[in-house]
Amino acid sequence: MIASHSNASATALRKAFELARQGKLGDAEAICREILRHQADHSEALLLRGVIEVQSGRTAEAAESIRRCIRKDPTRAAAHALLGDALSSLSRPLEALKSYQTALRLDSSLVSAHYGCGNVLLDLERPREALSSYDRVLQSQANDSEALFNRGNALFRLNELNAALESYARAIAVRPTLSWHDGRIFHGLPHRR
Repeated sequence: MIASHSNASATALRKAFELARQGKLGDAEAICREILRHQADHSEALLLRGVIEVQSGRTAEAAESIRRCIRKDPTRAAAHALLGDALSSLSRPLEALKSYQTALRLDSSLVSAHYGCGNVLLDLERPREALSSYDRVLQSQANDSEALFNRGNALFRLNELNAALESYARAIAVRPTLSWHDGRIFHGLPHRR
């Protein structure tokens, strides 16, 4: 009976992941809720529900779902990084930084954690450390336009203007359609008149 329930949960979870990939977040979340009704500590369902909640702008709920996932499986680096994203959205940068750092202790190659860490460090006015985080992203993904632009932002804050302009130029070369309205692309760029 347990094995068949576990198999049913695995099948349902695959369906939920597919629905989430298709953008059918409500349907995917309903499946997660059903799995969690039978297995309240199902870490995969908790994590997927957290992802859906983040994407739906329900970051406080997401943080709770992700924390439950982490309590069940504290070695999931991606869960710690996602918790960092939620906490950052909730304007809790020090807690977010701690989550990203935990993710990186568990998996030093996790690009999303390096990127999130860089953004939080930039928010905390620690541009030298942010620069290091963006450089780690670029070691794995040399043409990541967001990391290139935010690297430029860190360099700008360090008053390394030529290097900042070079980083911005590389970002635009990679993605010529960048615009000032691209939100996260220009994370932390000071506005000058």
